This record gives sequence, C-alpha cells and structure tokens, in this order.
Amino acid sequence: MPIYTPGGLKIRVEPGYAFALLSRLEPKVRPYDVLRTTEAIERIPSALAVGAALVVLLRGDGWIPLAVVTAVARLLGGFIVRNGLFVIPGLILLGQAFRLLSPFGIGFLALVVFAAIRGGPIVAATFLLATLGAGAINFAFETRKARRYHQQGAAPFTGSEVNFFNAYRLAATRLGLSTDLVVTEEEAASDRAQASFVRFATDHPDIVSRFSVGG
Repeated sequence: MPIYTPGGLKIRVEPGYAFALLSRLEPKVRPYDVLRTTEAIERIPSALAVGAALVVLLRGDGWIPLAVVTAVARLLGGFIVRNGLFVIPGLILLGQAFRLLSPFGIGFLALVVFAAIRGGPIVAATFLLATLGAGAINFAFETRKARRYHQQGAAPFTGSEVNFFNAYRLAATRLGLSTDLVVTEEEAASDRAQASFVRFATDHPDIVSRFSVGG
C-alpha cells in the first residue's frame, strides 16, 4: 500500500514504515511538510529548465542556445535530484515556488505559448523538444537506478521514493537527527509512529483516503 503527497504524487512505501520514519522529526517538522518538500524536489528539474529557457527567450538568443540551455538545465536538475546534491542555496525554495506557480504543468504550457509569441513556432517546438528529450533521458537514468536497487535485493524504488527519502534526510540533517532510513520493527510498532499516523489522518483525511486505493 503506497502513500501519497498532498498533490497526488505516489510514493511506493508502506504507511507504517513511512510514519515510523517521519515520526522521528515531530513535533518540529510535520509529515505534511516532508511530503510537500518531496513534491518540491520532484519539480526542481522542470523549474530549472523553465527558468533557464525564460532567460534565453527574454534575451532573444535564438533557438540553438534555447535548446542547449533548456536541456542542460533539466539534465543538471535530474542529476542533482537523483544524487541528493542539494548544495546550491535556494533549490528547494525554487521547487516549492514552481510547485505553487505551476500546478498541473501550467507554467510549462505558458512558456510554450510565450516562446511561440516571442520567436515563432520553431522556437516553441525547440523548447518543447529540448524539455521532453531531457526529461526522457532523466527518466532513463531513474529507471536504470531503480533496476540496480532491485538487483541488489532492495525494492525497485523510482524517483518519487528517492525524493521522499531525500526530503526526510534534509529535515533530519537540519534538526541534527539520524538520516538512517532503516526502521526497526519496534520503531514501526511504537506508539510514537502510530500517533504520528493518527494525527496526519485526522488533519488530512483526504490524503489518507488515497492510501488504500493506490495499490
């Protein structure tokens, strides 16, 4: 049974495990905050690509620089996210801002329209293809990493699970707590973990209702 973020992102970990992990952070950091951070991390590659493309479009540098800068920005974002390299200040805030300002890909579609207005259909198509192409490459790397986890005997984690773990680690590091992802049976069955889940279910019943139907 997976868990879900407030925005509907599927994370393929058991709720018991997830809330045993997240309960370590309470009361200073709530599970809801970690799930929102997970969504922000997920958006970093797109945010970097859209931001870089917007700068090129405003400068009027042409379709070749647009293609190169957009693709490189998205690939760099994917590399950062896959490896948890959040050393650049403001990356999480950038992802959070993009999540709020561009729900359902609105920002991406708006930039396609802006590119068409600014430089015509070729420029718009260049941005679209560069973004989708770099996204496909990032997805291929994610799939390869998931396959490697599976071959090593671990669960076949996708990018969403890795982002969730990174969100936990960021919060734990900030609080000076353990970043170990191993949860013991005693910890999973503890009153603290159960109370964490109950509080979350009480405050966010709409999110928890998805857990049992996610498969």
